[in-house]
Amino acid sequence: MGEISLDRDTKIIIHRGENEIGGTIIEIRTRDEAIILDFGISYSRRKKFYDPLYRRPRGVDELIRLGIVPPREGLYTTWLDDGEYNENPETDVIGAFISHAHTDHIGLLAHINGNIPVYLGHAAHLINNVYLEKARRERYSLKRREDIEIETFRTGDVIRVGSFRVRPIHVDHSIPGAYSFLVETPGGLILYTGDFRHHGNNYRLTEDMVATAEAEDVELMITEGTRVHGGTSMDEESVYREMMKIMDSYHGEVLIESNARDYDRYVSILRAAAETGRKVVMTDEHLIYFVRGMYRDHKLRRTLERDIGDPRDLVQGLVPGGVEKRRDKKKDVLEKIMDDDGFTVLGEYRYDEDNVLLGFYRIVQDIYDKGEDRIAIISNSEPFDEEGEADEARLRNWLTVMGSPSYRIHCSGHISMLDLKKIVERIEPRRLKVVHSEYPELVSRFLGIGEG
Repeated sequence: MGEISLDRDTKIIIHRGENEIGGTIIEIRTRDEAIILDFGISYSRRKKFYDPLYRRPRGVDELIRLGIVPPREGLYTTWLDDGEYNENPETDVIGAFISHAHTDHIGLLAHINGNIPVYLGHAAHLINNVYLEKARRERYSLKRREDIEIETFRTGDVIRVGSFRVRPIHVDHSIPGAYSFLVETPGGLILYTGDFRHHGNNYRLTEDMVATAEAEDVELMITEGTRVHGGTSMDEESVYREMMKIMDSYHGEVLIESNARDYDRYVSILRAAAETGRKVVMTDEHLIYFVRGMYRDHKLRRTLERDIGDPRDLVQGLVPGGVEKRRDKKKDVLEKIMDDDGFTVLGEYRYDEDNVLLGFYRIVQDIYDKGEDRIAIISNSEPFDEEGEADEARLRNWLTVMGSPSYRIHCSGHISMLDLKKIVERIEPRRLKVVHSEYPELVSRFLGIGEG
């Protein structure tokens, strides 16, 4: 846990997210009150003990005992043994500000003290609700919490809580509704970037943040430093063009694996499919809900229609195992959510050389001996641990038996080191703190500003 003092009464405590990627929880406190920036779950810590298919946490007390979340008094609710929340203790935390809807920044929300108001970007709130709609009402889950007060914001809003004044400013990331925060404190101005990049389709959003911050007197900049080794110079437009080139030149089914919450990548895939006259068939139920939720937001719908036309003409849903094989209740729900908005759910998989099969690995056993002409695109990061390497080895084994070569076409949702250096030089903070990074000292040295 790192601690930085701005003056005698104003301190920043990095509870999680230091020397690791994700799980970010940052506290800014004065003598009598505090706010929290992000409330995420650490992937690396969680997977040491839990498997989402077979073993899940039994409340926040267990997470604290296992060292997965910090033991900060007043931060959490309490749970009963039956998985229902019990009571919310008194607390000096007067607000929690969530930068975006990725799990490593919002994933602890089920456990937050209900006396703490939560501030969330409008699009991030929509995305969170979409995933809650899909989620089961399990024990110790956010779906059981009816006491959490959520207030939404957009760029330009000013949120005053106690002695703090928080200005959210949008940034470009791989998911909509990502924000940085300019936080005015008694000890000086803090800029927390959240996760961001300068090479996506919406890089102008990040430029808005940088232009605003460089006009201010930033005492402390807290920045992510994810991409240190093995990065590429590819941007999202290049991803789109490479995908389109493959879809246009290959006469057969195109298989794609990508992160279901990478909205920009989803748009790139749809743009390439629309340009080449193909259909996108999605196998991931989460992505089906995600698309439907994004389509219902008028701003995101306008962006989609500008880039690809009507998504209902391009997108079809295919539930693993086929809708007909699912429980009647599940079938009815899936058909209803798609039909209500004019999307199509397929009853079963059929090979089609014009398909772009998004999330093919989920149904690889159903497709590998049906049809022969296929090529694959792997559109996510290189594996970074043994578990990821094993997963990718299995995927390649299936592609091999199908006779399908693969291409990796990907760009990161995180800022490159060269872009980050330019941004820091423009903002000129007095002090710098690197989080969301396995190499914070290296990043600080490269940026030329000492930590803390």
